[in-house]
Amino acid sequence: MTCILTIIAFVVVLLAVLELIWIFVPFFFHIFGSPNLDGSYKYSKEDFLNDEKTPKRILLSRQENDFRFEFDKKIPEYRVGFGEKRNLTKGKIRLMTDGVWYSSSPEEGEKKIVFKKITETGDKRDDFKGLEGDFKRVSVEWALEEKPVRVITHFDLYTNCTFTAFEPDLRHKEEVVKDLNFILFTVEFPDGLKNCSTGDFNTLSVNFPYFNNDSLNQHMLTFKESIMSPPSRDAAVTSAPRIFFDNYFNTLLISSADEFMIHLSSVNDSRIACGLSGEIENIEQNYNSRYMLLFDRGINKSFQKFGDLLRCFHGKNRKSMYMDRVTSYIGYWTDNGAYYYYNPIKGKTLSETLIEVNKHVEEIHLPIQYYNIDSWWYLKSVSAIKRKLIGNFGRIAGGGLYGGAIKYERDPHHMHVNVDELSEILNKPFAAHHRWFHSETPYKEKYDFYIEKNKLNFWVKLIQGYDDKAICLERDFWDMLMADCEKWKITVYEQDWMDPQFKAFKILRSHTGNADKWIMNMGNAAKDHNITIQYALSTPGMNLTSVKLDAVSFVRTAQDYHPRWPRTYDFKPFVQSNILASALKLWPFKDVFRSTCEGSIKGEKMPEFMALVSTLSCGPVGIGDKIGNFNKDVIMRACRKDGLILKPDRPLTAADCMYIPHAKYFLSTTCSEIGGKRWDYILINKLNIRQPKDNTITKDDIGITDDKVAYNYFKNRFHVLDDQNPFKDRLKGREYNYWITAPLLKQGFAVIGDISKYTTMSFKEFLSMNINDSKVDIKIENIAGETVKLMMYDQDKIQSIDVDGEKIEKYEADLLKINSVPDKNAAWFFDQKRNASLLVLGFSQDGIKNLSIEL
Repeated sequence: MTCILTIIAFVVVLLAVLELIWIFVPFFFHIFGSPNLDGSYKYSKEDFLNDEKTPKRILLSRQENDFRFEFDKKIPEYRVGFGEKRNLTKGKIRLMTDGVWYSSSPEEGEKKIVFKKITETGDKRDDFKGLEGDFKRVSVEWALEEKPVRVITHFDLYTNCTFTAFEPDLRHKEEVVKDLNFILFTVEFPDGLKNCSTGDFNTLSVNFPYFNNDSLNQHMLTFKESIMSPPSRDAAVTSAPRIFFDNYFNTLLISSADEFMIHLSSVNDSRIACGLSGEIENIEQNYNSRYMLLFDRGINKSFQKFGDLLRCFHGKNRKSMYMDRVTSYIGYWTDNGAYYYYNPIKGKTLSETLIEVNKHVEEIHLPIQYYNIDSWWYLKSVSAIKRKLIGNFGRIAGGGLYGGAIKYERDPHHMHVNVDELSEILNKPFAAHHRWFHSETPYKEKYDFYIEKNKLNFWVKLIQGYDDKAICLERDFWDMLMADCEKWKITVYEQDWMDPQFKAFKILRSHTGNADKWIMNMGNAAKDHNITIQYALSTPGMNLTSVKLDAVSFVRTAQDYHPRWPRTYDFKPFVQSNILASALKLWPFKDVFRSTCEGSIKGEKMPEFMALVSTLSCGPVGIGDKIGNFNKDVIMRACRKDGLILKPDRPLTAADCMYIPHAKYFLSTTCSEIGGKRWDYILINKLNIRQPKDNTITKDDIGITDDKVAYNYFKNRFHVLDDQNPFKDRLKGREYNYWITAPLLKQGFAVIGDISKYTTMSFKEFLSMNINDSKVDIKIENIAGETVKLMMYDQDKIQSIDVDGEKIEKYEADLLKINSVPDKNAAWFFDQKRNASLLVLGFSQDGIKNLSIEL
């Protein structure tokens, strides 16, 4: 009896200890894990004056973006100058063949790449369609010492260039992209190159361009060669662009221009090396490897220009942030972190659970417009015994435990009807998950699959689920898969586990063209079958490849959602990785979230923050609540009554000032532009355990020059933001603040926008704004049943308001105490104490209302 009691006591204590560990894991992750997902500035006292909050600023030379290029035939080497003390020096070419390194400036143990001749031409090339400006090409021919192998390097020098980019969303306008100064580096292999592998993916086999960064641009931001492409400030090898900058945001950005997954860069001290990965075995005849080097100012701005240049290079237009159902409307998700992830209602399948969810959201009039069916829906290699053993642990550890896909068809264990039948019942289409294929997939009998045996031992494979894998690169297979998606009402195909597949299959890394073939055939088949694609667990190179594909719509740039995890784990890297995604017009997805606060220890603590961030990201807004837990007020601030997400003009990204020495809260921004004026949306987060030394936000921090009115969204108060009056916050714990800065249209007057929504000046709602000396005309579009709450900063400047020619009656009121409005289509409330006017507009039918405000 004593022995049994001892065992019971031991089990109870063990469970209690495990529970405590589980509770404190987020805290330890915040301290030790989150820093590895952060590319922003890390505080150091050495960067500040004695007050520990004023950064030391050294006056630097001016960066000259219209650079100078020189090639010295005697050494031989190339050099780029872009201002005093701003040079890229000792440029050379280096490569491996037959186990021997060759270099144009050989070091010990290296053989020589011999300079042959140099030619220059000013003839305009058509690599960049529609690009206008100054151009010169410098071509250098080389030969390998003691080998009949020719190599040609081209330096295409573009200065003061412009081109016109079509903008599909923002009032369908064309935008002139100007002040482009860049170099396109090309290395051409007329004879090919045999046996060039170094044996290591991260040890580049071809180095070109290859030079020293002897400039004042020594800060660096890049993105890791890892799932979700997290930001990084270190020099690890990556397929991502790298941006080098100084404390004044002068920038130097370098990236591959094509075949992004096998083109890498590395930094060793000040030496920047770019080129092909070390696992490429042979380079075919006439193969070209290309890199872009862009000179500009501003971190976010430079990435945007880079993205436009890539599209120009590949002949692609910008993508709409409303390009499919999932990026356009709110939806219900069942992926990791959602309540029903591998967790159906007791006694029901997951498909039956979705039917119950659908009944509930229709009862509460929540406009869910599609459903996500995650990895549970299709047949996988997991056995019935293992499925039982995994139990709820699978929800915590992730769906990878269930093994690879056998067939992309319904799993009867979770789906009581076929996918198309479920779509008919729900009257909604699907965004459907997919992963890797198991080696025993029957598809290999008909299609050409590569099989990769897992080298892990049996017990590791049993626990982690990393089984033997199969992959098909061929177009006919992807046409079959996408045809099924089209037939089954799957409108968005999610390709998950992308990086693990790339790492598993050597065939993708050892031959030029194969990685692109996999991604391109998938994407082009999707386009031909009216399907769009989501990327998940993707690397920077995969995200870059999306610029060539019309069908790729959005990407997860945040880690898997866990309500308990600290926001340094998902939010902080999310808004940094968004910098690259935004440039590519690959709309970032924050992942599913729960809209109701579920508890201080285990559940979601910041539901409104999750909804706000998802909305401002310009990607999907995915809800994953339990039936009965939907917070409709939180959700509906993201969208219209029909579920259409009201978005800003670009995704929420970390502000430039987060990457240079500072002692401030973490700042991320986005904006809307209407009528030539800009509204900024600003999220301020504490995130760190210690209070920052500097709690001010200035115009420079946001990147604005004009004086503005700042509006605290959740506290309903105003602040005039000018050079002498930054706004201040004092945040505690997990607190955050959401500010909107609006242009002063006249002294004492500004329009904040529709405060019933997170995006107060969405271009889907505000069609135009015209400003005269004493009059502001605004066109607002909406749908039947919507009510617009137009907030205005008003120092008693408004003389009258007309809506569609009808004068609106003015009421004196405390805006915080307005619980109801007169039974009219429009009402105007003025709060003298707060210097605020609120215009409430009701829409009885779809249409446009014309406002005229006399000042």
